[in-house]
Amino acid sequence: MPINDVAVTGSGGAGNGYGIAHYPHPASDLSTKYMPLTVKSMFRWCLYTYMNNPVIAPALRKKAAYVVTENIYSHEQGNEKIEAVWKDVFNYALEIRERKRKIYYNKHIYGQAYISIIYPHDRWLTCTRCGTSQSIKGLQWKFSNYKWFAKCDECEHTTEHSSDRKFVARINDLTLRIWRPQEIHVLMNPISGKKEYVWIPPKGLKESLEKENVDPILVRDTPDEVLKALRDDLTIKLDKDNTYAFYADGPSHDDEAFAIPPLVPIFKLVWLWMSYNRANEAIAAGHALPMTILTPAATGGFAPHSDYPLFTWTWRMETAIQRWHRDQNSIHFSPIPVQEVSVRGDAKILNVDSQMAFIRENIAAALDLPASLLSGDMAYSGASINLRILENLFMAEIDEFDDFQNNFLVPRIVRYFHYPKIKVRHRDFKMADDPQQKQIALTLLSSEQVSSKHVLRDLGYDLEEENEIKLRERKERLKLLKEQQEQQHAIQAKAQKTMATASGEAQLITAAYGGWAQLIQQKIVGGSDSSAIVDDTIKGITQESSLSATQDTTQQFNTYIREAQVHRFLKEVPDHLKEWKLEMLAQNQPGLVKDIKKKMMEFSRAAKSIKINPVQKPGRGTGMSASIG
Repeated sequence: MPINDVAVTGSGGAGNGYGIAHYPHPASDLSTKYMPLTVKSMFRWCLYTYMNNPVIAPALRKKAAYVVTENIYSHEQGNEKIEAVWKDVFNYALEIRERKRKIYYNKHIYGQAYISIIYPHDRWLTCTRCGTSQSIKGLQWKFSNYKWFAKCDECEHTTEHSSDRKFVARINDLTLRIWRPQEIHVLMNPISGKKEYVWIPPKGLKESLEKENVDPILVRDTPDEVLKALRDDLTIKLDKDNTYAFYADGPSHDDEAFAIPPLVPIFKLVWLWMSYNRANEAIAAGHALPMTILTPAATGGFAPHSDYPLFTWTWRMETAIQRWHRDQNSIHFSPIPVQEVSVRGDAKILNVDSQMAFIRENIAAALDLPASLLSGDMAYSGASINLRILENLFMAEIDEFDDFQNNFLVPRIVRYFHYPKIKVRHRDFKMADDPQQKQIALTLLSSEQVSSKHVLRDLGYDLEEENEIKLRERKERLKLLKEQQEQQHAIQAKAQKTMATASGEAQLITAAYGGWAQLIQQKIVGGSDSSAIVDDTIKGITQESSLSATQDTTQQFNTYIREAQVHRFLKEVPDHLKEWKLEMLAQNQPGLVKDIKKKMMEFSRAAKSIKINPVQKPGRGTGMSASIG
């Protein structure tokens, strides 16, 4: 039955005579009267429904986010540079993700989407006076009455110019034009099913071009064929080889040149939803705020209007109200009592939450989405079957986009820009909560049945990027390890230098004074008093070498003996006994204790001056006692 054959009539038509709507058919309802009768009006109502319903818009956005995933570029010889070039072409020149989302919206709102490629070109103007051709970028030009006027640089005359386009190989100016389905008329052969697409320019564009001062952006890149068609009120047939059409799935119907928009089955549900909202809106608008009425009050059977004119009373009340609005502290008088009456203000919103929730679930079902997915509380374990069905629907959409990219976009870009051929596909669609599939992939990777690149790509990682990050981290670790080893070597070298200095001084004194140095060490080890040792030794040396016991000789031996004692203490006394041993020596030899502590502080400062990375543990043999020994 044609859609306009079912109508709702009232008392003015085939009603029952009491003003009550009459349903001529059991399948008829009130919303049927408002169903669109043409395809283009259907498009208009589809857009209105998408923009005004709080369920449809987020549902389509969620579906588009699931379907439009990242592209994977594969060159047949694995050339990564070529893959990177194509990635830049799709992501930056074509802005492919934004374009695919718009295509998806058009397909699932209007039921069809039409796409053409606009190749980059420059406009050149030729002077009709001298024949000089110049690019429009270097001219002062004007477009008026569908004619080009410019000042020629050759003859220096401002005159009419003819226009021409020269195509250039600027990949950044390549554009995907997504046509509005409302502006496309489809011609279809009912026998062969072949289609041709005709663009009907919008009236607003023609009006803008007929103004005296035309905005340059409207004409600078517009093909001459379009300008001529707008001038002569003609339509433009799109190049079939340069046009790709998406159609929503659906059955055969009367006009198969167009697909049935997926939003048509929910028109009646949306109409019922809006009816509930409209009822609550009427209650809120008419009953939420009360209307206040002032009337003269009758007292003791006295009618206030019998002796006092009501017109004067009304004027006094209006004047009093105006004065009160200006000054809320003003005082007013009335010759007769006044009473206040409130009308309405008894609004109570209709409790239709359950009915609207039911409609929301039906709308979600009509859009092939579980209602819980819209609310965000869906769990993978409780809805695995629904999600699997949804995954199959999404994979069909992804396959169609892959066909669009590989069989339409890539061949035409290769032919125009002479780029090497590439294969483009979407990243494999996976449900986010699918741990079993991920575990299987990791198991296959551990057994070297699949490549690391494919597994990491499916898990959301890029192998090349991860390798670069690992390389940087390895270099940083090696740098830290090298610095730590250099610091450890510096500590050891400083300790060895100190030991070598003390040993060299002892050898010099020993060589200068024969066996007296050994005697001194033996007496020191035996526990003899250092001052007595010095006196005895100096006397023996002076007698043997006929030298005088000068102050310099005494000071030199004192220094040597003290260093020998300090060196022996630090080398032979364990760390845990040093404090106790120092307390014992402090009673008899406080000067020696002072020198020992001073030497220990020097070693401690030397160790602190070289910082060791706290992440790395110090190597063996770098402790205090080991460094000194």
